[in-house]
Amino acid sequence: MTTTKRSFSSLIGIGIATVAACGVCCGAPLLAIAGTIGGASVIGAYWIPALALIAVAIGIGVTVVLIRGRRARACKVPPARSSG
Repeated sequence: MTTTKRSFSSLIGIGIATVAACGVCCGAPLLAIAGTIGGASVIGAYWIPALALIAVAIGIGVTVVLIRGRRARACKVPPARSSG
């Protein structure tokens, strides 16, 4: 009867090891994804204000270029027609 007890104990040990391995196998990718998202959020929190300033500067630059081009086109005088 001792062999049955050992077999039952070893089965419980194998079952616990299997559950632990399954938990690590399924949990590790989820933790990695959560860590990656968290890291990206931290990086984004520092970079978003800088990117916003760059975007505003680019927007102001494009606006100035467009306004100057529009004024330059409005100030052009067409060549005079020659009658004859």
